[in-house]
Amino acid sequence: MSSSANADAQPDGRPKFVNVLDCYLKKNLVSNGGFLDEVVFADNTNWQEDEDYLDQLVAGEELYSKAIMSHRGGWYHDVWNNLASDENTLYFKIDDDVVCVYATPSTLLR
Repeated sequence: MSSSANADAQPDGRPKFVNVLDCYLKKNLVSNGGFLDEVVFADNTNWQEDEDYLDQLVAGEELYSKAIMSHRGGWYHDVWNNLASDENTLYFKIDDDVVCVYATPSTLLR
């Protein structure tokens, strides 16, 4: 995808999708009896509205954080190289247009 196409895309925010996903993420946080120790949002947007939405979302949940990507527009290897370093940790990449996460610890162990 060209950089000009990326500038027009709304990769990170999409509040209408992330708003729904947020319900499932919160439900699955360890603090709520789930399996997620933390949620890190890759800050991959050029839209100020999306930045503001993500900042508000992260501020409202102590187990949420934001990773700043050095190359916006899909270079997720920065996030993986910087964050996914513990070989004893299970990492999930979920796009913002995924609106449902359903799993139980027994499901994850299969």
